[in-house]
Amino acid sequence: MNITKHNCLLCGNNIKRPVTLSFILSFRPYVPPIVCNQCLNQFIKINPKQICKKCGRSGTFDHYECHDCIKWSKHSKMSFKNRSLYQYNQAMSDFMHQYKFAGNYHLRNVFKNEFSLQLVQMKEVVVVPIPITPDTMKTRGFNQVIGLLSGIEYMDALATNDRKKETPQSHLNRHERLKMQQPFYVKEQFKSKIKNKKIILVDDIYTTGTTIRLAASLIYKYKAQSVNGFTFAR
Repeated sequence: MNITKHNCLLCGNNIKRPVTLSFILSFRPYVPPIVCNQCLNQFIKINPKQICKKCGRSGTFDHYECHDCIKWSKHSKMSFKNRSLYQYNQAMSDFMHQYKFAGNYHLRNVFKNEFSLQLVQMKEVVVVPIPITPDTMKTRGFNQVIGLLSGIEYMDALATNDRKKETPQSHLNRHERLKMQQPFYVKEQFKSKIKNKKIILVDDIYTTGTTIRLAASLIYKYKAQSVNGFTFAR
């Protein structure tokens, strides 16, 4: 039995994984580990059986809806549901800080296959990623949402209305997010391609739901059959 050694992308500690004779004889390709179990165990997956049936928040709720979604329902009758892969805990916050704000693009490899597999299993849908502003792209160098899409075809239909550098959404409090105006528009070449399609809007984090719901309301204006969301964390 051989022992392979690699460093964890998150903590930097050495990962030791035994390569057994049975694995060698299986002739399967060897995929080196990139994250240690200690780090992976800090991320909490959302149990799809214990969520708000509208926004995907983890937990159990009266009438299967969380308090936020009950309030959303009073202001909008738009058909929209969101599902998320992980809970947004401290480990996820630290990960997103390094990936998204510190610009460590290599960290996309930690979750991109798992995230993309969920999208592959959604049949007959068109994936539309939430865009970032040109200023953010210039600073960060990549769209963190697209970075999580591994081998997934998507329609780059949305762009931001921002023309000047404004306060990043990550710096807005809950009240400020809820008051946001429509930040997106549909690119001209995609307007006719949305009609009658089942659209899945993809984003990294669902916080108040304002951003992804604004995008959904815009997509519906171009006669999409349905619009729902899938986010990495909630």
